[in-house]
Amino acid sequence: MSEAKTLAIFLPFLGACFYGLSYALLERVFVSVTITTYIFVSGAVSCVGMLLVHLLSPIKIDFVPIIDKEIVLPFLMSILAVGAAWFITTFSIKNISANYAAIAEVCYPLFTVFFGFLFFGRKLGLSMALGAALIFAGVVMIVTDKMNGS
Repeated sequence: MSEAKTLAIFLPFLGACFYGLSYALLERVFVSVTITTYIFVSGAVSCVGMLLVHLLSPIKIDFVPIIDKEIVLPFLMSILAVGAAWFITTFSIKNISANYAAIAEVCYPLFTVFFGFLFFGRKLGLSMALGAALIFAGVVMIVTDKMNGS
């Protein structure tokens, strides 16, 4: 296995670490900052960051592939899905808690597998199915506990 692939295996955990940090911080931020203000500033900072990546690295912004009629709809739908997901997650962090939002959100792999099967015919192996079942069981326990006032 190449070094790049080995590194890539661990990158989602680093990303999860940063998401955890951001969720914990957002719970405090949303005491005084609105969700829309936060998302607007976050988007602006992201645009500046991507412009810097474009200018200072070999990774370039390239709009040519999205002109392809086959990819434009999934491209736009993925952007809308991310925006909706982030708004819903921040709403949950503000109104319930960062801990609850993060733990409940852990069920997104179930939906990834479902939509991968639905749209692309991807198959689910036994270990992934068992993991998905455990995630689903854990989420059901947490939601049930939260609805009972705990």
